[in-house]
Amino acid sequence: RKVKVGLFLLEALLHELDSIACNANFRGGLGRLGRCILHGLKQSENIDFRCCVPLYARPWKDPESEPISYEKYGPIVHIEKLFVDNKEVAVTARALFGGEQILGIECPEVLDILYNDIRHQRWLQEVVYSRGAVAALQAGGFIPEVAWINDTHPALAAAQLQASVNPYVKVLY
Repeated sequence: RKVKVGLFLLEALLHELDSIACNANFRGGLGRLGRCILHGLKQSENIDFRCCVPLYARPWKDPESEPISYEKYGPIVHIEKLFVDNKEVAVTARALFGGEQILGIECPEVLDILYNDIRHQRWLQEVVYSRGAVAALQAGGFIPEVAWINDTHPALAAAQLQASVNPYVKVLY
């Protein structure tokens, strides 16, 4: 039997994206580590995994640029409506690169730029990402037994999993 693992990353080095999109979604060591973890999980025969990564709307190096379109990387597989700062926003999950293992979480109103300097916005990014990621996994029928949290930023995903999907999920941090 394969262990079901949900990997939650707030940044990831995804070489499959074009250079602008790739650079918008990783900034340094955590992104590189996320890439290495993904590679290791893909090699394992005993693990069934899903990885949730945010897809940021603009590159952090050029925040005034046009928004990035992720349509060519895979179809939308789930849409969740959330209220953020008293307005409704759509959080979409996109199955990336022709498979179901990597889900890109989009919400341009909130997931605008990786690690911006506005504290309130960063907190909203973590909340919206976590809610969207867990909802997408649940909608796809994937209930993780283990939540692998890469750094503190996506830690709310583990709490969301325990509260709404699997109260017995093990958390690996």
